[in-house]
Amino acid sequence: RIQMKIAIQSHLEQQYNLLKNGKKVKALSLFFIDRVSKVRGEDGEDGEYLKLFDAVYKEVIADPNYNKVFKEFPELFKGYEDTQRIRQGYFAIDKKKTSTKIMEIEGWNEDSDDSSVSVKAKQKQYIEQGIELILDKKDELISFETPLAFIFSHSALREGWDNPNVFTLCTLKHSSNSIAKKQEIGRGLRLPVDIHGNRCHDESLNVLTVVANDSYENFSERLQKSYNEESGFNKD
Repeated sequence: RIQMKIAIQSHLEQQYNLLKNGKKVKALSLFFIDRVSKVRGEDGEDGEYLKLFDAVYKEVIADPNYNKVFKEFPELFKGYEDTQRIRQGYFAIDKKKTSTKIMEIEGWNEDSDDSSVSVKAKQKQYIEQGIELILDKKDELISFETPLAFIFSHSALREGWDNPNVFTLCTLKHSSNSIAKKQEIGRGLRLPVDIHGNRCHDESLNVLTVVANDSYENFSERLQKSYNEESGFNKD
């Protein structure tokens, strides 16, 4: 809960800073999870992580310190109070499959059809729309016309999904796999683009925030030290 709260606060602060500095850049946040079932229940309904996220998100956006981005730029944020529209996850991606077969659900075999998976119509609609935006409609995803901004992933996005506008990473899992962690951090080390596709080169705004458990935080510090040493960067 604390990690989610910090991540959402960071997201809104960074989005506000981008817009206040004249950058029409839509920020995205990425959550790496330990179990798919904590996001997507077997019947397609929200798992415990999404329920927790919704509660924390509503708490944060009720705080004047963080909802100022909505107040000052109302034309850009329509439907951003609807948690169903601002967060989504995608799992077990096979690019050759249709969107109805992209969902990974506990006990579901990716090689079989999805006729046994029961998903309520409305939930299925939200899931499919979110997956389509994440995978196939990147231009729409970085548009303010699309509320979706918080994405949940399970396996370091090894399927190759990439988006330059990830400003916040939140790791809701424990892992000692350094390669996976490098892949995860790498998802946030892209030059962001504005709604017209122009790269943002402002170093004061191109900041990645990693909200991590202790093991990940230690790894991140070592990785930063390694980057600094290899590049000859003097942080002082």
